[in-house]
Amino acid sequence: MRFAVPALAFFCAGCAHTPSTAPTASEGRARELSLGGRVQGSTAGWDWPDGAGGDVWRFVAPATESYRFHVLGGGGHVASIEVYALDENRRRQVLGGTVDVLTVPLNNGVYYINVDGNRVDRGAYVLEVSVDSMPTAAIRSEDPSVVEPLCAQAASLEGTPALGTFESRSGGARASCGGTGGGAIYLLAVKQRSRVTLDAAAQFKVAVELRRACMGEPSPSLACSNGQAHEATLSAAVDPGRYFVVLDSTEVGSLKTGVPAAAIRGAYSLRARVEKEEK
Repeated sequence: MRFAVPALAFFCAGCAHTPSTAPTASEGRARELSLGGRVQGSTAGWDWPDGAGGDVWRFVAPATESYRFHVLGGGGHVASIEVYALDENRRRQVLGGTVDVLTVPLNNGVYYINVDGNRVDRGAYVLEVSVDSMPTAAIRSEDPSVVEPLCAQAASLEGTPALGTFESRSGGARASCGGTGGGAIYLLAVKQRSRVTLDAAAQFKVAVELRRACMGEPSPSLACSNGQAHEATLSAAVDPGRYFVVLDSTEVGSLKTGVPAAAIRGAYSLRARVEKEEK
């Protein structure tokens, strides 16, 4: 069943990006960088004819996460780092750049990392990439100080579909099947052995999860659905009791709207159907 989502502007907060630039020859010469990997290179002698200097690596992000890129220049020289992607016209979209350490939220996909010095300070360097789990990361594990108040304030999900506005939240309620974290949690009361069906539609790629408890260990998830689409449906048989429903985004801002600081804001519709489960 499809639900109409109220009209609401979709945007990514904090999306002031470096403008796109023309593609360079560097992508064809890029070496592979893997998550958890540690590689060595040198910026000595790198100066592309089109003016885009640097040693370029190709990184395939396996999931939507906040990634931490750390470059250390050997011999005390300073190395800068820039992360970019190629759009549908193969033009470079710069997603972030700085010296030494760069944390940037990325959707799963292919990205390029440009490591550079300057014309008088170049040399060897070490580059590594990991998932950023620090409290400052835009996408991170659920934080009890963020999620527990959301659990206590959860609205009841029954009858008519719930209509709301989703906002990304660092440390927020994060669907276990690829969510990024937000503030959409609902309470669902089931009076008898039943089959629960959840239907979600949103202005962003959405995931929906049914939980035994609002949060905690072991994982309270009963079922989670992420179709990498603007609609998601799940169905699960449950015993009488109280359950929690999490609606989450599975993406950060697109290249057309920007990525950092990853915030998604958009309308959604969520409906629960509870039907008696015949033995």
